[in-house]
Amino acid sequence: MSSGHAGRPPAGMPVARQQANLRPPQAASSDPLRLPNISAPIAPGPHAISSSERSMRKSFASVLQSAPDSACHQFLAKEPFLHRGEPALTITDDEEASLAEPFKFTLVGKFSHRKPSMVEVRNSFQKFGFTGDFKIGLIDFKHILIHLTHEDDYSRLFLKPLWFIMGCPMRVLKWTCDFHPDAEIPIAPVWISFPLLPVHLRAKEFLFALSKLVGVPLRIDEATADL
Repeated sequence: MSSGHAGRPPAGMPVARQQANLRPPQAASSDPLRLPNISAPIAPGPHAISSSERSMRKSFASVLQSAPDSACHQFLAKEPFLHRGEPALTITDDEEASLAEPFKFTLVGKFSHRKPSMVEVRNSFQKFGFTGDFKIGLIDFKHILIHLTHEDDYSRLFLKPLWFIMGCPMRVLKWTCDFHPDAEIPIAPVWISFPLLPVHLRAKEFLFALSKLVGVPLRIDEATADL
């Protein structure tokens, strides 16, 4: 039996607004300055995102259009207020839990060295033979979001902490509401056993209930499932 511990979502925080410094326009000179026509290629930085990957990112409008109407109306009805002189908006634990519900089978893939292109990543995941559907999203130049729809696919990926995509090692991490790319997630799957457990108590439902004393149960090993 494998299990993992989940973290508690953080409380809401105020959003600071930064004002830009405006400078008055200056009068144009009567003698314009002529610049030489120089063109040179600009090399992308080591963390630059390719144009194909940038085009795959959803726009803010498309994200709002794909959200349920009830969720949009729920948060549009909220009134902002001032908290210590800064505009803020509150969100309850139940509201955050409802927003996180569609991500219950979501994992994070971390490439510590080189990350293949998103096209290569998606083509590799197509060969995994998942039971349900999946979506791959780009978080940053090292992390991808693996959104799964089937519990067996989730357990299969999570129980193997290291995968290779186009020869590049990818660590599989558990996604939580307080996930941040710059912080390590202290959650990992572990196998637990119940020695000398009577045969009639080895039903999946009972084993899952018993495993909740340790963490969140994921799956049963094949030897136990065949009994």
